[in-house]
Amino acid sequence: MSELQEPLARKKRYGWIAYFNQITDLTLLHRMDHSIASMFGRLPEFDHKAPNSLCKLSRAYYEMKFSPTGGYVRNYDVITNRAEKLAFLVERGQIGPDESLTDDEINDRYETYLHRVLSEMHGDEGVIY
Repeated sequence: MSELQEPLARKKRYGWIAYFNQITDLTLLHRMDHSIASMFGRLPEFDHKAPNSLCKLSRAYYEMKFSPTGGYVRNYDVITNRAEKLAFLVERGQIGPDESLTDDEINDRYETYLHRVLSEMHGDEGVIY
């Protein structure tokens, strides 16, 4: 998953993508995309060009607006079973790969992690149905 993604949880949108979703002048998003990409032209660490994997604000806008549960934006609501929660937590370093936990311990760690991440972000006024 890309670093661009902001989560959906409990049918609410969170983070800066939801903030930009309120924009009415879409040319501003394209101008910001261009500015961000052009900044890479000054960075020898990136061979003076934007990486192919660079995500765009304009695409994030359209995905959040027209396909909020389509996969571009992380949706924590789809992580429901023990295996998914365990894999998610291991991937993020919240559980050691050899650590043995009960179902309740996995659920507690997942909910604690989710609460921490979402509390650091501004919740959008909109609701996803």
